[in-house]
Amino acid sequence: MHPEAIDQNAGFLARSLRALGRERLRTATAVLSSLLCLISAGAAYALSPIQEAMSRTIESLTPPPMLGGEGLTDIDLITDFYMRREFQPAWTTPAKVDEMMSLIAGSEGHGLNPVDYHWSRLQQLVAQYRATSNPEGALVVELDILLTDALARLGYHLRFGKVDPQTLDPHWNFSRELGSIEPVVRLQEAIDAASISGYGQDLIPQIPHYHHYRELLTKYREIERNGGWPEVPSGSTLDPGASDRRVPALRAYLVAAGYRPAESPDSGESYDPQLQAAVAEFQRLHGLQPDGRVGKTTLDAMNVPVAARIDQIRVNMERVRWVFRDLGDRFLIVNIAAGKVYLLDHGERVWTTRAIVGKTYRKTPIFKSDMSYLVLNPTWTVPPGILRNDVLPKIRKDPGYLAAHEMDVIDGSGQIVDPGTIDWQNVQRFPYQIRQRPGPDNALGRVKFMFPNPYAVYLHDTSAPELFGRAEHTFSSGCIRVENPMQLAEWVLKDSGQWDAATLASALDTGKTQTVLLPKPLTVMLLYWTVAFDDDWNPIFLRDVYQRDAAVLAALNAEFTFDYPR
Repeated sequence: MHPEAIDQNAGFLARSLRALGRERLRTATAVLSSLLCLISAGAAYALSPIQEAMSRTIESLTPPPMLGGEGLTDIDLITDFYMRREFQPAWTTPAKVDEMMSLIAGSEGHGLNPVDYHWSRLQQLVAQYRATSNPEGALVVELDILLTDALARLGYHLRFGKVDPQTLDPHWNFSRELGSIEPVVRLQEAIDAASISGYGQDLIPQIPHYHHYRELLTKYREIERNGGWPEVPSGSTLDPGASDRRVPALRAYLVAAGYRPAESPDSGESYDPQLQAAVAEFQRLHGLQPDGRVGKTTLDAMNVPVAARIDQIRVNMERVRWVFRDLGDRFLIVNIAAGKVYLLDHGERVWTTRAIVGKTYRKTPIFKSDMSYLVLNPTWTVPPGILRNDVLPKIRKDPGYLAAHEMDVIDGSGQIVDPGTIDWQNVQRFPYQIRQRPGPDNALGRVKFMFPNPYAVYLHDTSAPELFGRAEHTFSSGCIRVENPMQLAEWVLKDSGQWDAATLASALDTGKTQTVLLPKPLTVMLLYWTVAFDDDWNPIFLRDVYQRDAAVLAALNAEFTFDYPR
């Protein structure tokens, strides 16, 4: 072997070993072994100038790595990727570069920001590369590495979301693991694929919701480009049939926002029935009482700027990316912000009902679990917080409260205690539980649906069904009250072979508490989306009742950083 080649190989091998010392020996062992074989066999393995430039550049990267003023995502990933390629560039055809640039530009359609994927710097590098007949090694290397990093980063964001939800909610229990996916292999497969855009398409949530979010985002950005919508002046409540100087502005808003056709009749300052119908539809699609009366709440919803609605859509697209993957064929969603329960089967919504969720000071938590059984004619053991804050004060005021609500006092051995033997006025640390007997007045109604979680939260029937008719839906102490619970029971038990509407009704009529196992566990996800869709895929913009959107938006807009272990 020529001495110069030996020196070159030795330097290359030394730099490779130093890079490997950082981590991930397994992915580059094959490369080093082949090089050692070549050297020992006397083969002259002379590195090209580009290989030399690539290996030296990667060797120089230290946490937090920077290249051309751009922060890189993961040194180990970049090192593994290029070592497997023997430090040869990956982006060798103009067509692939163009595809990647289009994929980055198209990230806006997912509510993401191209700036997070080296957009400005890559535009400069591509222009320089194409303006030069013989680009220098440093330019080729920087362009190649930044394209690879952008692909890795954008791919991860499309699959899992840019924001780590655990930084916003320490109790978050949805997985963000790659599983059996080997990032280095996946990167190479994406670059080698017939279409890089197809790679991106495969990563996004494959459910109708996400595609409708994308269409909605496009529509609202078009409204923004056209100047947005006019503000409707404040004033006293505008009732149907009235005449008011604000009516033309109201009509103009409804046309600009897409709730009323542009060619609709114009009746001047008269609040006519056609305008009332458009207002009622707007109210329905904003979680408001659709009475057609334009008061402060309706005006506030109308006067939200289009830019804020765009941000609201982006936030909820991000939330979908957090959770929609590896879910199986059938699962249940509770949208806390909407007060709705949805059953999805093979990606299609097959059942929907209204729900009551936790008050703003007793928020229903967000988590994922598996429903494994339901209980017919359940008893209700009063949770400690409700016992302390609600039930005990009521018992002290009214000694007949327990009997009126069919409640028993239970000791540690499960025995019923005579409430007359307890000094309710002076008890400090209450050593008992209070349990409500099954029946029509039971707080849980006739059925509860159980899925293990540390919050003692579950879905259940209710003895106060009148609350479902209200626009507001935050009345519970954390659990989810479900309208039409027996329909849900039929759905989750339909594959059991023994339970249907008749057998369920018969079991309920006995008044006896009975546990019924599901044929197989059903994934349950308690989520929080402030943009939802009705059955016709019309968008519903909801109030941020738990005030959670702002934190997600701030993290979504922040500069992306990779958390390097120290």
